[in-house]
Amino acid sequence: MTAEDNPFPAGSQQRAVRWMTRYLRAPAKLGDIREAEGPGKGADRRRAIRLQTGAIRNLRLYRHVLDQHLRRRPAPAAEAILLLALAESDHAGESAAVRPRLVHSWVDQAREAGLRAGTVRLVNAVLRRATATLEGIRGDPASVPEAVFTSHPDWLVERWRERWGPAETSRLLHWNQRTPELYAHGPAASPPGEVANPESPLQPTRWPHFHRLPRGIPPEVQEGLRAGTWTIRDPATRIAVEATLARPSGRVLDLCASPGGKSRGLLADPRGPRELVAADLPPRLGLLRANLAPWPVRAVARPVDLGEDDPLPADHGSFDAVLLDAPCSNTGVLRRRPDARWRLRPEDLRALPPRQLAYLRRAARLVVPGGILVYSTCSLEVEENREVVDAFLAGAEGRAFRLETAVLARPTRTGHDGAGVYRLLRDDSPVR
Repeated sequence: MTAEDNPFPAGSQQRAVRWMTRYLRAPAKLGDIREAEGPGKGADRRRAIRLQTGAIRNLRLYRHVLDQHLRRRPAPAAEAILLLALAESDHAGESAAVRPRLVHSWVDQAREAGLRAGTVRLVNAVLRRATATLEGIRGDPASVPEAVFTSHPDWLVERWRERWGPAETSRLLHWNQRTPELYAHGPAASPPGEVANPESPLQPTRWPHFHRLPRGIPPEVQEGLRAGTWTIRDPATRIAVEATLARPSGRVLDLCASPGGKSRGLLADPRGPRELVAADLPPRLGLLRANLAPWPVRAVARPVDLGEDDPLPADHGSFDAVLLDAPCSNTGVLRRRPDARWRLRPEDLRALPPRQLAYLRRAARLVVPGGILVYSTCSLEVEENREVVDAFLAGAEGRAFRLETAVLARPTRTGHDGAGVYRLLRDDSPVR
């Protein structure tokens, strides 16, 4: 246990308690909850993010542990402290040696949060038993159902088991429980055959120009982010970027582009477009513009609402390539977005495909004859991927297109985030 990681200082605990209490009162995207408090940096914020993310990633397991020591679920502020304390207990990994100090620090947080004396005593008593219960389950995973141990909803686990079988599903469930690694894409590369230096802040990967950042973002990458030569993004994003740049493109449109990782990938590539229009809903344009700042001449962020029937009427048939990174269930990135598994419902997988198909049809109108249309998701579900593409090709707008390539990247097979990417080529007939 290092000073950097544990124990979590009071400042990071307090921040995490605020965030977690808000989440339990009104579940929402974790990023939105954190940003509502205002942007921030520093070690305390990073530790608070680590704590809250750990609690959400293991939410079902931790509630299972707490239920064994509670007669009913406590109020959000008290439950937040209990869940975060279990997340720190998991992170500490030193069980009995750390437990008394860890429990004491969270009892202090219960007092600081203004909880009643009886609730503070409850927190103290429950944590002393619950941390030991959690340690026992970690030592014997088979003692609880796998969906509980890996904190996934039963319906999603059963769905995957029916589709891929129990062994592959188990691998995916455990993949989602691992802390995601940080990657950067940039120009640095190790000479062929060179053994990687384990102390280097930039670790090579099997994906060209992608580097793992085991100790955060080093200064050279920070400088490259400002200059546009580096981008923080998962290697899965390369699939959509490569598909979009498969043919020379003077003008490219990136739809649903925020926060801008794929846009930066397109612009930084030597084959990148002469002009890139990155479009999204107006509230998402601030971060998108910031990420496009290194290319003030080549790139522009524009507001667009693909929910409108004809969102960009003046741009029909004007883009050599259009990338639609469609809103989806996020089932390919549950490791990176653990809160998504608790927002997702079975009915969403019926409601999302019609919306995705409508977006794809609208995006198709913007492609020049002979141009490329790329449909991309971070979903693993066939309803949101190939079935949407097949429905598009069978419709009036899709008859001018043919499917060139189809990729469904599953994390357990690729070693990176999940993604569905489909490249469609428009024929040379004039745009109607």
